[in-house]
Amino acid sequence: MSFHLAGLHWNPLKYEGIETAKIILKTLERHSIEYTLDEPLATYLGLPNKTDLISGFANVDLLIILGGDGTILRSLDDCVPAGIPILGVNLGRLGFLTEVERDCVAADLEQVLNNNYYIEEDTFICLFYFITKVFAIILLIIITNFEIYNLSRFNETNENDNEVNFERLMKEKN
Repeated sequence: MSFHLAGLHWNPLKYEGIETAKIILKTLERHSIEYTLDEPLATYLGLPNKTDLISGFANVDLLIILGGDGTILRSLDDCVPAGIPILGVNLGRLGFLTEVERDCVAADLEQVLNNNYYIEEDTFICLFYFITKVFAIILLIIITNFEIYNLSRFNETNENDNEVNFERLMKEKN
């Protein structure tokens, strides 16, 4: 698989990723690969024309993630539905989900860009993505039903003065 457009997503809490990002961009440019950056990275590097606020990373062939496991997990919405391969660069401590260490990023990225890699289907990531989506849907249903319940209770009136009796509502809630 050859890459034409790479995305670079950076965890802005990991300042040490800036130098790593510069190395990655030089490597991509050496291979004539276009790239798009997330907004914080583009702003920090002074490359506002290299970010696509509309499509984000939807059109990339490869998403390079600078951060740790949490950064990768937060990027799943961009990757999993579109089947975009992830190359995780560890800027954290352990990096269970990352494949590349910061000190080896140039050599490892060269290997990937020279088609010396394989794509690993990570069952954990797919399962985590599915579980978080199901959890988000359940949470949305609960919140929506809670708000509907509270709104219907809010509209109840007191016979004496046509106002809501909050004390009664709080007692019923508890």
